[in-house]
Amino acid sequence: MNAVLLQIVAAVGVIALFGVWVATRLRRRQRPTRGLDPYVNALAALVDGDEAFAFSALEKAVRAGGAPPDAYVRLGGLLRERGDAVRALQVHRGLTVKDDLTKQEKRALFLGMAEDYSALGRPEQALRILESLRVRGAPGEHAVIAVMAREAQRSGDREKAYGYIKAMTDTEHAPRMLALYLASGGEAELREGDSRAALKSFQRALKHDPSCVPACMGMGALAAAREEIGEAMQHWTRAARESRDICGPALREMERASYRAGRFGEMEAVYREILQARPDDEEATVSLAAFYRKQGRVEEAIKLLRTYRGEHADSLRVALTLASCFASRGQNSELEELVDATRDAERSAGTWRCAECGEESDTVRWHCPRCNSFDSYARVVA
Repeated sequence: MNAVLLQIVAAVGVIALFGVWVATRLRRRQRPTRGLDPYVNALAALVDGDEAFAFSALEKAVRAGGAPPDAYVRLGGLLRERGDAVRALQVHRGLTVKDDLTKQEKRALFLGMAEDYSALGRPEQALRILESLRVRGAPGEHAVIAVMAREAQRSGDREKAYGYIKAMTDTEHAPRMLALYLASGGEAELREGDSRAALKSFQRALKHDPSCVPACMGMGALAAAREEIGEAMQHWTRAARESRDICGPALREMERASYRAGRFGEMEAVYREILQARPDDEEATVSLAAFYRKQGRVEEAIKLLRTYRGEHADSLRVALTLASCFASRGQNSELEELVDATRDAERSAGTWRCAECGEESDTVRWHCPRCNSFDSYARVVA
């Protein structure tokens, strides 16, 4: 009897310990108890990634009065991120009446207000706030100047944006960034029909970086418009040699222009120049093979394509071009063998997307017109 009683007591003890363990686990899963200070609670919630609780706590801190300036700055930022830039600006403006802000607090406040104005589509006001921040002696970090460049770009003042970009770039990367920005402006001017301004922008870009691809493309387009085909082809060839992504569009421009000018025979040298600089270039390989076919040099085309497939068996474009060559010569057995080896569907051309802001383009870009980033586009294959 005593043994049975001991077993029952032991079982009850185990159950009790299990209950304590479960209760402890449940308490750990609940939100940790916050202190009485809503501002401190908000900071803790931000560290924990609990934005909803942080927003609520910051509102309480500001309503209660006596909250530090940081609470107003953070609350305004959260309001703006929630799409309420009007209220964000109101909160930030309410802090400007304080005359005891430290330099760091003023910097954070003015940056917040600049972002508010930017979100409201008022880049001129954002720029004035940031310029005032610099005049007041705040540190001119790259991040601040980058925002100024972005807002100047949004306001349409490209020259001012160029000045800010020049101020924020280091000696190593400045030439390329400045060239890309100027070339981006030249492309816009070309679309707007201002050829003279576009020419000036492209020339300035090439002074910074003689290999600037978009500037070379733009200069080629302007030369072709003046019917200076030789000069145009020089610019386009440089662009094709420098950039794999732009090689296709550059070759198409050269093919059209040279054909209209009766100089299509010069394209063979262009294809070979690109392949000498970049032997594995698919675009130049396919284009040269097509050139051979048009001249009746099908055997040379087949040899070129087979050599390329020896290193790049997954290239569907080369496979299709080779299949066309086989079909034109009635080489059915070779054609069947090639078709059997190439089953995958051709990949779509895809688009280019800015890694910083997500802006998409159906052509390759080097400067994002939305967030003012450089070299941020990457190809996205569907």
